[in-house]
Amino acid sequence: MRYVINVSRDSEAGVWRAANDTIPVELESDSFGKLIELVKATAYEKLSLDMMPAETLDLLFSTSAVSTSHTAEYEETVKRIVNTSCSFIVKS
Repeated sequence: MRYVINVSRDSEAGVWRAANDTIPVELESDSFGKLIELVKATAYEKLSLDMMPAETLDLLFSTSAVSTSHTAEYEETVKRIVNTSCSFIVKS
């Protein structure tokens, strides 16, 4: 099953935020990489409590908080950290 994780940037607070109502998860961190690590750990933990096998975890990170010129950099960060079926898209 694919879970869409909505990622946003709060510039005033200096944090990244991630949320998904289905898992449910709502997290924040001062760096994008740390946030992705938190999402991965939390999603695995919460879904394992529901007896869902970890190998079926499919995360789609969706954001409008980054410019399209940096999409590849953020996508590489997601793939490196999550190391499972995942995607990263930039919404306009």
